[in-house]
Amino acid sequence: MSPETIRRIRKEGNLLHGSVQRELYLNSAGLKHRTEFEKIFRSYDEFGDPGLFLSAKNGSETESEDVYVTLIRRFLAEYFLASLTAGFSDKILTFEAETKFTANGQETALRSGESKLISERSKRKRDEIANGMSLAFEKITPVIRRRLGVITEGAERLGFGNYVELTDDTDHMDTRKLVHEAGILLADTDYVSRDMLGWFFNKKMELELEDASVHDMEYLLNSAELKGLFPKTDFAAFSTRTLEESGLNPGNNIMLDLGRRRGKAAGAFCFIPNPPGEIVITMYPAGGVRDYELFFSSLGNALSFAFTDADDNFEIRAVRSKTQVGAYSALFRSLIYEPKWLKKYLRIDADADFMKLLHLRRLMSTRLAAARVLYVAELYKNPDSAELPAIFTEIMEKASHCRVDEREYLRKNNSRPASFTAFNGMLLEPSINRFMKEKFDEEWWRIQAAGDFLKDLWREGGKLTDKALSQRAGIKEAAAGVVIRSFEQGLG
Repeated sequence: MSPETIRRIRKEGNLLHGSVQRELYLNSAGLKHRTEFEKIFRSYDEFGDPGLFLSAKNGSETESEDVYVTLIRRFLAEYFLASLTAGFSDKILTFEAETKFTANGQETALRSGESKLISERSKRKRDEIANGMSLAFEKITPVIRRRLGVITEGAERLGFGNYVELTDDTDHMDTRKLVHEAGILLADTDYVSRDMLGWFFNKKMELELEDASVHDMEYLLNSAELKGLFPKTDFAAFSTRTLEESGLNPGNNIMLDLGRRRGKAAGAFCFIPNPPGEIVITMYPAGGVRDYELFFSSLGNALSFAFTDADDNFEIRAVRSKTQVGAYSALFRSLIYEPKWLKKYLRIDADADFMKLLHLRRLMSTRLAAARVLYVAELYKNPDSAELPAIFTEIMEKASHCRVDEREYLRKNNSRPASFTAFNGMLLEPSINRFMKEKFDEEWWRIQAAGDFLKDLWREGGKLTDKALSQRAGIKEAAAGVVIRSFEQGLG
């Protein structure tokens, strides 16, 4: 790849990346229902040429040059596939933003359904909401299946057997190892999770485990004591206060879009159009601990871009190791499980029962993330398989101990990068958290030196390799055993 080609990729790639990220934000925030990804990629048709990726090869004369090539290859692979599937993305995202369904005599936006599920007290009404969402989503399932097929074809055009092999190469992830660790975690936490979940269902909802759906579980773990102690708040002011002592306040580099509007996606999402000065977190608040968990997860992602050197090359500022993004997200998400953090910022005096319920939430979230790794690995190896709904149901029911609707096999479960990034981050978080506590303080989040350490990492941007992060943060490996030990400590 010639220097001129690299300069062109940096210039045009920066513009394309910004356009795509802004379009994703506008749609996710409910500000633009009909996306125009096909139109955007027509203006950057060079990125739809597989030859551009194939010409970017590692093996440079210096290690630092290799880092730049690795980041460029990662970007080119992702945007080559995005160009092939732009039309499908337009159809899927427009459908999600505009579709409504009827449940319990009310018409509800499809994207609002998830928020209603975790706040509806009546099981009968929750079941009707879930059924209405599944019926609506079935209409777009054929488009998602076709998109998966095109992704597989695109990976083959780039010289790989399937999409998993491609992303293992470009993201430097080891799918076989993650699948192995996911299996260990699910097996070793099966008994304690089943026992505790059944006990809390019976005590809090008078519901037997065998009668519970996964949506009942999500309601349980966002309701009762947890919901009352995690009140609705101004997350802009709250995050400023929690970041102040560590010196991690990003100023105006991160914009928060926290209001409700029709067509806005449930949950919290981070978009990085032009770091460090243009970063957005959008969230549809539903109330309860889930809002805090999702917000701080997105905040960890955003912060890791907000302190990058603005003068660095595009790929250093905007392209990251997904392993690192997952780790930072998990680190900040873990704050809500820290008794001292809860007491300081939410005035919660956490007793043993409260912490057990909170750590049960963490355990079940991790089990579901592990299950998605197993399922998504199957999904992208065999995207045309007629057995996918049955495979999805079997894997997710074993992980959740609850009934799962097979019609949801492509809803929220079709992203390989998101699923693997989330689980890998959960595996790394206990080691990073322990390092921060041992090096700085048990309450590292209020220590200026801890904030300076993180900012030093983040200023390096994409130049910081996974190996270098592991050396500087004392991480030996992402292993299920470390996570399981942290659960044992939290659950007593």
